[in-house]
Amino acid sequence: MVIGYSKLGGPTDIIANFLIKICYLIAFQNLSVCKGLVNQDKERLTWILHNTDARADMVCSLVLGSHGCGTFHGNSWSIALPPPLTPTREQHGRFLQPPPPPGQRWHEQTFSSVEIKGLGLGQSSSFFKENGVSTYSEVPAAYSSSDSSSHVKTGKQVLKVLHLTDPHYDPDYRVGSNAVCEAPLCCNSDSGKPVHKSDGAGKWGDYRNCDSPRWLLQHMLHHVTTNHPDVDYVVCTGDLVPHHIWKITKQDNVKVLDEMTDLLLSYFPNIPIYGAIGNHESFPRDSVTALVVAQV
Repeated sequence: MVIGYSKLGGPTDIIANFLIKICYLIAFQNLSVCKGLVNQDKERLTWILHNTDARADMVCSLVLGSHGCGTFHGNSWSIALPPPLTPTREQHGRFLQPPPPPGQRWHEQTFSSVEIKGLGLGQSSSFFKENGVSTYSEVPAAYSSSDSSSHVKTGKQVLKVLHLTDPHYDPDYRVGSNAVCEAPLCCNSDSGKPVHKSDGAGKWGDYRNCDSPRWLLQHMLHHVTTNHPDVDYVVCTGDLVPHHIWKITKQDNVKVLDEMTDLLLSYFPNIPIYGAIGNHESFPRDSVTALVVAQV
């Protein structure tokens, strides 16, 4: 009904109201969750229905597969990739630039302003802000084994790397709040009261439908830096934000990214941190529409 009505040119808001009812009856018995999810995705869904050959069984299995719609069996597709290019320093920053000849260093290069913290990406001390622009002044250690000032130790046969992924920091985590609510994420002040004492969220997080409190992440990073002080660099592969998928805003995501970046930099102030964007960082989630190359 939804797809047919949409293809006939039905108004998006009427389609959205119908989907909210389906969501409430079948998926989440929580009206605010369903309204948030559907209204956040309605424009994307309308575009997909108008510009693809999406069928009812495909959409149903994707959205409600665990509620009786079966396994998704979509059409296969191929993507034509352009031929590989050698990026210039002006395009992507020198970390993607071939190394200079032996014994030579790049001259200081100034780039347009890049707000690294807004992307949730860490930064090494070879990156700093000056008069509103981003400046690089050191040769990456991977490109110069003779550079004694580089942060990544050279000449080592093995590098110790810390890989952090999916911390899903939740600033709204509340100890003792309901951990078995009807929403996609619980353990918050709006998750309702626990029916049983055992339903309450634990102090150090909860294995049920909850994300990570700040003190859990602090304890983890303290453990890492205490027991592994010789880490050479950090790779952080995203999904820093919580699973508040029905009530997220761009501003909320940016705030969490800033807090997580500051937290990582406080524990690893003197080694490089290389970051990637997860599927939850975008707004709406799962909608990264452009490849962002940041110089870190």
